[in-house]
Amino acid sequence: MDARFLKDLADRIRRGQHGRGFNAGGLAYGYDVVKKIGDDGEIVRGILAINDQEAAIVRRIFDETIAGVSTRAIVKALNQEGVPSPSGKLWATNVVHGDRIRANGILRNNIYRGVMVYGRTRRVYHPKTRRYIARVNPVSEWRFAEVPHLRIVSDAQWKTIEERYSAFDGDIRKLEKRPKRLLSKLGKCGGCGGTWTVIGPEKWGCSARKAKGICTNTRTISTRLYEQRVLGQIKHILLDPEAVALFVDRYNIGIRKRQAEAGSNRAPLDRKAADLKSRITRLIDAIADGAGEFQEVKDRLRMARADLADVQHRLAAMNEAVPLELSSDLADRYRRYIAELDAALATEGTARERAASAIRELIDTITLTPNAEGRGVEIRVTGRMANIINLAKNSG
Repeated sequence: MDARFLKDLADRIRRGQHGRGFNAGGLAYGYDVVKKIGDDGEIVRGILAINDQEAAIVRRIFDETIAGVSTRAIVKALNQEGVPSPSGKLWATNVVHGDRIRANGILRNNIYRGVMVYGRTRRVYHPKTRRYIARVNPVSEWRFAEVPHLRIVSDAQWKTIEERYSAFDGDIRKLEKRPKRLLSKLGKCGGCGGTWTVIGPEKWGCSARKAKGICTNTRTISTRLYEQRVLGQIKHILLDPEAVALFVDRYNIGIRKRQAEAGSNRAPLDRKAADLKSRITRLIDAIADGAGEFQEVKDRLRMARADLADVQHRLAAMNEAVPLELSSDLADRYRRYIAELDAALATEGTARERAASAIRELIDTITLTPNAEGRGVEIRVTGRMANIINLAKNSG
């Protein structure tokens, strides 16, 4: 990270140039500015540190967006809980999405993946208003700097959000036209292949028969019974002994992989902690020898202790994030998670949206065919085994 970058960043913070996802001081949400004494005794400006409370909100927004929760529901929940927005006022959807051209906002800001960007805008004098206004530079003129110590979300999370934006021409709100009902557009007619949809007050039937009159399937089913029977089959699929065993096996493979990755990521932090401890010891010895009269030495000792505390905090977080051993009750926790889906569907807000999104992701096909004998329809649900395995992310 060069001196020009630090100067530009410090100037930006002092000028208060900010956008969506930045606080009132022009600083990216989730970070604090710290003053640090350099080896030359001068204050190094523009140094950032993660604000744990705000970083938790950033991770929550990414997690819930990926889980299928609408931005409006996320914003509503944050406001109801009294969580301050970056500006200190109420949250709004544009704070989450930001601006596609400027690449700001919570979900677009590169700093959350450990990449600092500067040179995005330039100041241009407006002759009529006689004021300077910001203009966005071409992306080719932007400068990028790796800042892994400021990473808040993983590469996988960032990539998922980036793919969703690119798939919808940079406007994720188009993606958020969520189905009005839990099973909308999932059911298919066993006779003609048409979609089963609402054809009357809480009644479902073949849309091809209603709109085109080309299907002989005249059967209907109520919303309550339709959802009840589909959820019953989904639970049967999820709780099948083979599915549970496969889930546990894949989950444990993932744990071993995370343990291996954590080991490689931990080594540099251990070395840094050892170096900081040695530096602190030398500074304490210097103070004992009479150097304590110099404020510079005391400042360096204070900053070294703060850096050590930060490293130790990151090491502790790493221990919490990665299980030290494989869980013996994983199958039971998996079953409890499945049982909780029903309860979540009966609630309102983000909990229901997460549950509904999770259930829809588990369904591959729903086929509705007239019963061979008597009234009613036969319902056959096929589950997506790959997504069933991915429930490890929720139940683990």
